[in-house]
Amino acid sequence: MSVDLMEALRERERLVTDYILQPRFREWFKPGDLRDAVFAYLERGAKRLRPAVLLWSCGAVGGDEQSALPAAAGVEMFHTWTLVHDDLIDNDDLRRGGPTVHKLAENYASASLGYDEKRAREYGRDIAVLTGDSQHGWTISLFCECARERGVDPRVVIDIIYHLESYVVNTLIEGETLDVQYSRTPIEQLTRDDIVFMLWMKTGVLYEFAARAGAMIGLNSSDADHPHVAALSRFASRCGTAFQLQDDILGLMGKEAQLGKPIGSDVREGNKTT
Repeated sequence: MSVDLMEALRERERLVTDYILQPRFREWFKPGDLRDAVFAYLERGAKRLRPAVLLWSCGAVGGDEQSALPAAAGVEMFHTWTLVHDDLIDNDDLRRGGPTVHKLAENYASASLGYDEKRAREYGRDIAVLTGDSQHGWTISLFCECARERGVDPRVVIDIIYHLESYVVNTLIEGETLDVQYSRTPIEQLTRDDIVFMLWMKTGVLYEFAARAGAMIGLNSSDADHPHVAALSRFASRCGTAFQLQDDILGLMGKEAQLGKPIGSDVREGNKTT
């Protein structure tokens, strides 16, 4: 990326992170170990690419990016709960340079609650499920703040949330289900197109949504067929899939310290990549 693009990305990363880490949100989550789990990934460094796509799409159609800031935080929150559950499914121990949520909770149960290894592991898995559920709920409230606090037409917000919860979430979960199935399928029974389509469902669809939502907020319109909305959605969809392909390559050939997650974890779990 160019220096200017990277600086623009960092600026939006700061805006979204500051919004998410407002003290008022911490009061929502109890007990303390659940709160720690909810904020664990959010407090670690991340590029916030999906929120940036949403904000840039809003600006690209002439909208005020500030009006879309809660939605940008919302798309990051949606992404975060999928990471928590994905780490649990893949049995990964590392995310963004620290313990995954289920390992964090497992360690807490062992050190602070005195649980034996089996009970601590079960507790960690339970807390990870509940953490993802809490973040999913938080996602919706963040989108609602666009209407409550930023002047976006409530009908636009409702249509965005409806699309997220009826289409995007089910497409993403379908992709994750295929990923689980493909990890148990002989490689010769799968095609490259099978893998790429699965990756689009797991990753590309949320980038597509981010652009769609940002453009709709920028236009303050529910017209998802508007040429600008459609064009930005298609572009982001392809970029998201390409990003996942690159991420898979780095997952095999990169450095763990730079990635903040284990190298080769997909291969160890039997997950198919291109």
